Amino acid sequence: MFSLMGQGCSAAIQDAVVLESLLRQHGEQLSLVLPEFSAQQVEEGHAVSDLGLIAFVFYHRWLGLLYKITTLL
Repeated sequence: MFSLMGQGCSAAIQDAVVLESLLRQHGEQLSLVLPEFSAQQVEEGHAVSDLGLIAFVFYHRWLGLLYKITTLL
C-alpha cells in the first residue's frame, strides 16, 4: 500500500472494526466469523491495493511524468 495516503493504517483499522463486529455477532464461533470476514474484507483489500497502484503511478518520478505526457497526447 502506498504509505503517503495512510492506506495501510486505514485498512488495518477497518479490518479490526469489522472483525470485532463479527465476533460480537457470532461470539467465539470462528468457523462463522472468519469466512464472513474474508467475504467482506478481501474485496475491500483488492480495492485498496488498486488505489495504491494508482497512487504509485502518480507519485513515482518517471511513471508520473509518463502518465502526464500520455494524457496530454
